[in-house]
Amino acid sequence: MFADRIDRARLEELAMRQATWTGQLGRSELPRLASLLAEGAAPALEATVRFAPVESGLAQINLSLRGHVQLVCQRCLGPLDWAVALDVSLTVVADESDTGRLEDPFESVVLPADGLHLDQLAEDEVLAAVPLAPRHGPDAACSGPAQLGADERDEPGGASRPFADLAAMLKTGQRRSD
Repeated sequence: MFADRIDRARLEELAMRQATWTGQLGRSELPRLASLLAEGAAPALEATVRFAPVESGLAQINLSLRGHVQLVCQRCLGPLDWAVALDVSLTVVADESDTGRLEDPFESVVLPADGLHLDQLAEDEVLAAVPLAPRHGPDAACSGPAQLGADERDEPGGASRPFADLAAMLKTGQRRSD
């Protein structure tokens, strides 16, 4: 249902009926998002799409996405559970020139010649919301192959000093033996 192509006529009909679709989006519907996930993780998002007409004769899509995905923490390279809670309202326009007819604030999406694919639209919204460099929060313990060991933290407060040994070597005039 979400992978179906929706052309202009079908979109207008769904908007007039104020139809609602619900379903699950998984790895096969979200291939671009899958490349950002932790190894073996599968996205499971609940999607709800409500279609509605707007005054200017255009159709509006209200997209709601809920669920969790496991991203890769950029600090420890371990899995990071990230909650997805997105609500987006998009007005479907024929081309960029139609966006001038919309009232501010607006969000729009251009109806492609081959029709609108809701799974791709949902994936676009999730990808736009994913943090650029996802990391565990300061209160969470990172775990994984890149976790810093206790001996790598020289300060009692946990501040990292990666060049502390280098400074000591420079002070004593030691040289590295290759």
